[in-house]
Amino acid sequence: MGKTSGTTACLQSSHSGIKGTILENYSFDVRDFTESQLNTLENASLVRTGNKELRTRLLSSLRSQKLLKEKYFKRVGQARSEAYAKHLRYKNATNYHVPGTVVAVYETFFEAVKGCLKSLIPSKVSIYSKDSMHWPEIVVDAGDFEKPHLIAGMPPDCIELTGLERLKQAFFPEIYKKYYDPKNPTHTFNSDALLYGTVGSALTAGCIQAYGHAKMDLDTFKKDRGSHIYESRTDVFRARQQAWIQSFAKYGLRWGWRVGFLFASVFLVSQSLTIYKLEDKMSHYIIGAALPTALYKWKLGPIGMFKTGLIGSLLIGVPVGFVCANMGMNPKSRYYYSRVESRVVGPLTEESMRPEEYFRSHKRMLAILNILNTEHCDELNNPSFYREFLGEVE
Repeated sequence: MGKTSGTTACLQSSHSGIKGTILENYSFDVRDFTESQLNTLENASLVRTGNKELRTRLLSSLRSQKLLKEKYFKRVGQARSEAYAKHLRYKNATNYHVPGTVVAVYETFFEAVKGCLKSLIPSKVSIYSKDSMHWPEIVVDAGDFEKPHLIAGMPPDCIELTGLERLKQAFFPEIYKKYYDPKNPTHTFNSDALLYGTVGSALTAGCIQAYGHAKMDLDTFKKDRGSHIYESRTDVFRARQQAWIQSFAKYGLRWGWRVGFLFASVFLVSQSLTIYKLEDKMSHYIIGAALPTALYKWKLGPIGMFKTGLIGSLLIGVPVGFVCANMGMNPKSRYYYSRVESRVVGPLTEESMRPEEYFRSHKRMLAILNILNTEHCDELNNPSFYREFLGEVE
């Protein structure tokens, strides 16, 4: 009796939640929702109450479609990156008077190598594998490459700001940006690049140098082991490990903070000048390399600082500035255009949604949450519903 009344209540709930609503004759598609809405649906599907079978099937469909959507975004980023690199190659070839035949041979060789590498990637993990979903065509506008906001690594509206306001929003977006969104990568790009670049360079250089010094100290320990008396093999092993760990920690910290300080200073000074002026010049990198290297040797006095700064600007500032500014091969601009901006501006993004599309997706999300809270019943839990709503094949 209780089971019959529960089924009746479920049917009434399902009729009020599906029939005549926005979910009638609708097939679930991740392209109809924003990222925050998809996260809400995914979290709701993980709850163990309500219609468990529908939650399980919806979670499986949602995750598989999100994986295909992620592959599409990677294809967009790869297409943007290749177009940006090709534009720079032709631009540099024109500026430095490289013969057209050389450029054509290089492009042919490059395309052949790229095609060979693509064929070696298994279809299950390749971003170029075909799927059943029809994704929007990838269009790359060559006019986007020269836009000044790419140099700054900020949203397009940064052009209307003053230089000081741009610097504040670039490195302190959570304080100075008016509509700050921590999940929007264009808002946090510069601060994240500074943080991750500093930590990554410090860890990489520290580990490399620490390993070399620890290995030398371990060899020294092996040579001098005969001059010490140990009570057991355990003491020998412990002393050996202690010598290696102490040397690794000592030189890892010593080299890590130096390289991290150098990277952070060069990046902060050079990119601050670039963001302030909205132009990339070699002088920015020369100044960015001269200042930290001079400060690093502050104990040598003004003359020593001047000499060290001059050496740093010649060894670091000039080559980096020539590659990044004169040749236009600044990795920050390319990464922002291809990997960051493509997830915020363009098809399948929240900004591309019209207001009526956003409200429709919100209504769909609420309706789906409603049917997830119903209990198991024949109206929802049947092959016909799963085939129409989730696109499952029997």
